[in-house]
Amino acid sequence: MISLRCRQRALRSFTTACSQDPSSSLKKLPSHARVVVIGGGVIGSSVAYHLTKMGWRDTVVVERNKMTSGTTWHAAGLMVTFGSMSSTSTSFRLYSRELYRRLEEETGQSTGFSPVGFIELATDRHRLEEFRRIADFNRTCGVEVEEIGARDVEKMFPLCRVDDVLGAFYVPGDGRVNPVDVTMALNKGTRMQGGQIFEDTAVTRVIVEEGAVKGVVTSRGTIRCEHVVNCCGMWSRQVGAASEVSIPLQAAEHYYVITDAMPEVQSSWPVIEDPASYTYIRKEGAGLMIGLFEGRAASWKEHGIPEDFAFGEIEADEERIFPFLSKAMERVPKAMDVGIKKVFCGPESFTPDMSPIVGPVPELSNYWVGAGMNSIGILTGGGVGRLLAQWIVSGSPDEDVTGIRPSRFSPLLCEPSLLARRAEEALSMVYACHFPFKQFKSARNLLHSPLHARMQEQGAHFCSMSGVESPDWFGEPGSIPVAGEPTWGFPEWFGRWREEHKACRERVVIMDTSYTSKFRIQGEHAGSFLSRLSTARVIEEEAGRAISTLWLSKEGGMEAIVVLLKLASDDFILLVPDGLHRHAESWMRQQKDPLERVSILDVSDRYAQLAIQGPRARALLERVVGAASIQAANFPTSSVREVEIEQVRVLCSRTSLTGELGYELLIPSGEAIRVYDTIVREGRQLGVAHAGVKALTSLRMEKGWRALGHELDNTDSVLEAGFLSWCALDKPGGFLGRNAVLEKLLEEERKGRRRRMLHVLVLDPSVMLYHGEPLINKGTTVATIRSASYGHTLGGAVGLAMVEAGEQIEDEGWEVQVAGMRHPVRVSSSCFYDAEDGKMEV
Repeated sequence: MISLRCRQRALRSFTTACSQDPSSSLKKLPSHARVVVIGGGVIGSSVAYHLTKMGWRDTVVVERNKMTSGTTWHAAGLMVTFGSMSSTSTSFRLYSRELYRRLEEETGQSTGFSPVGFIELATDRHRLEEFRRIADFNRTCGVEVEEIGARDVEKMFPLCRVDDVLGAFYVPGDGRVNPVDVTMALNKGTRMQGGQIFEDTAVTRVIVEEGAVKGVVTSRGTIRCEHVVNCCGMWSRQVGAASEVSIPLQAAEHYYVITDAMPEVQSSWPVIEDPASYTYIRKEGAGLMIGLFEGRAASWKEHGIPEDFAFGEIEADEERIFPFLSKAMERVPKAMDVGIKKVFCGPESFTPDMSPIVGPVPELSNYWVGAGMNSIGILTGGGVGRLLAQWIVSGSPDEDVTGIRPSRFSPLLCEPSLLARRAEEALSMVYACHFPFKQFKSARNLLHSPLHARMQEQGAHFCSMSGVESPDWFGEPGSIPVAGEPTWGFPEWFGRWREEHKACRERVVIMDTSYTSKFRIQGEHAGSFLSRLSTARVIEEEAGRAISTLWLSKEGGMEAIVVLLKLASDDFILLVPDGLHRHAESWMRQQKDPLERVSILDVSDRYAQLAIQGPRARALLERVVGAASIQAANFPTSSVREVEIEQVRVLCSRTSLTGELGYELLIPSGEAIRVYDTIVREGRQLGVAHAGVKALTSLRMEKGWRALGHELDNTDSVLEAGFLSWCALDKPGGFLGRNAVLEKLLEEERKGRRRRMLHVLVLDPSVMLYHGEPLINKGTTVATIRSASYGHTLGGAVGLAMVEAGEQIEDEGWEVQVAGMRHPVRVSSSCFYDAEDGKMEV
């Protein structure tokens, strides 16, 4: 049986390794370590290996049972670099493949890496489009993928049925590994470099003093330490909860079957993946492993994984799984003619957004997480371990982590029933076609704007923004809008989106932006505290100003792009964009000196936020607050003041989100409906319309305004991002990251070249951009589109790309590649719409 064989292999491999090294789990537990890694699966083993490799030899791994006993031992062992549209995930995969290739030479322990190749099948036009887009992007990352035909597939894997294959994508260097052997090779490398590993050592408590990790209490004694890394796999949520750390992940059932011997199967055959049939197929023993990511999944143990579960299996739900298994086996018809040696079901853990949870937690200092691998822990484990180790050692990550940081999640998502439903949906989407604009349906409606009911009445189709249900686009008032069939082209609601965009450019729109996080920062040292964090001149600015600013790390990486509403020298409201709520809050608390008299209060639920944008925005506000108070002469751009609407005191800032004349209103939540109704009533004669997130995105993309976590990430410098003018390099006291900015400025002056953001406009109006499309100059790929939308005013798709460039950008010979097809584009170092900001100064 496969399960028994894997258990025996894990125990045998580790026992052999320990017998060769005195630093085994039989040795006395140390009283101190620099880092304690909790969990002995592939992720924990990789973190420890890389920490010791980087010189932190005083690293200890503690495993409550035996190494690999959680989920690593039963992993399918695919080593696949193709398939992700994330540069970070693709980097993880490429690094892991290279690491597993060279580990045997370094340690003498085989990883079982067999580069037999990998083939992804496309059996419908939607998946063919998706895989061509992925292939375009993956090639720019260094994945050697090529598109092949059905006959090529048949030659390499003769038992594979190919009559419905429209195209396939082949990576010759990919293949399979042995998960247990990979882990043991990493462990051997850790011990060779001075690290220690202890089995049968359960962590019962993480010691926390003054908000920082100081050690762990285990079943065998206490280890004082400077850092703890939670790599507990499906137990990570429970281990985190014991320290009041939120780690939202949930186990779900994962199936594969092992066939009886099939004489035709050759060890040289590639791994096959056929998402339309929910399956991956690879050689296993004398037969085949046929694995499933079924379209109707099941969570497991939603209220907590048993502490004593090790090398365990789940009883198979054959009634639920049989239709998916039958579909999968049709891809290799001869598999149905032989017996099934084993139907295996074991747990894998999934996160709410299908991205891993990697990095420092917001609740405690020096508490790190490497968990939630979403069933790709083996093929990303080397890269995840390297990044985490590098981050711990240096204090700053060297890859884009904006989409994997623990702080991106709300603690609300740790509620067990919500997590269980989301895990089921997440697993069901692994092999779905990943259309643009697709939203999760489970774990929704957790938070509502104070204006939610009114937005529903206006026909809003909602999306989740920072967990808040927010209008994405609008159908007919009074209707429940339906998005229609998903597509890679223009969605059915494209016309609605266009009209909202047009209404902002030509008239005036109302946008419910209540999802923006809000913090009240007050106290004697509030100004100096925020000045130290911010690149802008916070202290020098007069009260009554909206201050757009960056927050940087010590190394100059961007941590947040925020707006400060300065009400007084000791009183500010901080506005934080989507996705950065917990990160911004934890960043402030980490940077605050205990002696600073500053209070930080989350007031997000106390205010609704409305944006009024468009050339008639002032005319609309004049109708509700009076013309005199908001005339341009006494209410210039970036002004902030209180106004009165229907006897409600509202904080109004003259700020644009769209490139048009604009205002934003902060309204007490209990009065939001009354104020909103007045604005809508007074706006009818001006042609006021409602606009959602899609229109906001397309409007800002035409204007070329950057957002962190979209076209910008933590690895971009302020120079590359075009934000040097936001940095008051000479202000008294400087700011966090100032020295790094100056060093970067000097370095780029010496080189005479630097990366810069380019604006891209597709000339063919029928082409859609999303992100990841290669940007080509005179036949050479120079970048990828980082984010994009449709420019309804410009008449074509628009995007932003970071390129290596000199002082001049020639606007000729440029193309963008979309699903294998090249299309001419215009490029510019400045935006294509109102580059001089004239429309905002009306």
